[in-house]
Amino acid sequence: MSRRELPNETSIPSTGAFGVENTLVELWDHGNPIDDERNDALTRVARICGTQIVATNNVHYARPRERALASALAALRAGRSMEELDSWLPGPGLHICVRDTNNNSVSRGFQVR
Repeated sequence: MSRRELPNETSIPSTGAFGVENTLVELWDHGNPIDDERNDALTRVARICGTQIVATNNVHYARPRERALASALAALRAGRSMEELDSWLPGPGLHICVRDTNNNSVSRGFQVR
């Protein structure tokens, strides 16, 4: 979409097929130089179109308190002990964070640390 085009409800084609309430705009931050600009633009489009936002970012658990459980399940799936898998387990900060689409200042809370 060029900078001259204004987003509207047709900016996200899947809203026509699935409805606004069933459409999410995906954000991610992998430390690339354009991540912030792209995510800010996608946040604006979501706000205008009325869709929800999800920040995926290779998350391994939904809430910080679920980190220990996610780590234990990863070790079980791998058939290894927690000690053996320690360097491969998800670290802190790899959980889902919500952006407030009604707020013009966008939180960078979902960045990988």
